[in-house]
Amino acid sequence: AMLNRDFPDCAINIGKIQGGEAVNQVPALAMAYLDVRAPSAKDLAAIDTAITHLLNEQDDELTVSCHKTGSRIPKIL
Repeated sequence: AMLNRDFPDCAINIGKIQGGEAVNQVPALAMAYLDVRAPSAKDLAAIDTAITHLLNEQDDELTVSCHKTGSRIPKIL
């Protein structure tokens, strides 16, 4: 919600979340997939920086990484 508020012309949606087998247990591995759409390459770069910053703020006991797939620049209409 915070990223969507900070980038009102962009769409940042959580797609699929995977991890764990029990409801009240921290999984050894969890994954979340995001779909990011923006009107310009500059906006995409700013969102990438913001997501990286959020991931770097996580607890030292966690290992967090980000893997990007697809990096097409927005299509100019």
